[in-house]
Amino acid sequence: MATSYDLFFAGDHDEAKRKLGGAFERDGFTVQTRPDGNWVAARGSASWSFWLGAMAGKRFRVTFEITFFVDPAGALVARLNRNLTGAALRGGVLGANMANNAFVKTYNSLVEALSSDRTLARSIAND
Repeated sequence: MATSYDLFFAGDHDEAKRKLGGAFERDGFTVQTRPDGNWVAARGSASWSFWLGAMAGKRFRVTFEITFFVDPAGALVARLNRNLTGAALRGGVLGANMANNAFVKTYNSLVEALSSDRTLARSIAND
């Protein structure tokens, strides 16, 4: 099971980030930029997750960290990292499982959305 995914983008870096942000938003995530330029993508309710844990269902809080860097060939790379610790603290084993399922589903959705217009050049899973 992958601990992170690297998405390699073709073309302009700013345009690739704009399209990636749009793909996250279409999947129901809110994207926040950190001071270092990396992102946090989140969906669900923190309060519902706190009180109900995994029983919050679709409102269960899921967060991913997106780290950007440039590969040796000059392509923008976005590394999608999962945050199972927070999910496990809020929802136990069920919460960690829900977060992991959302991680894989979100990755697949991003690849599908970004491959259709050739924004995404390739992607790899990291162990």
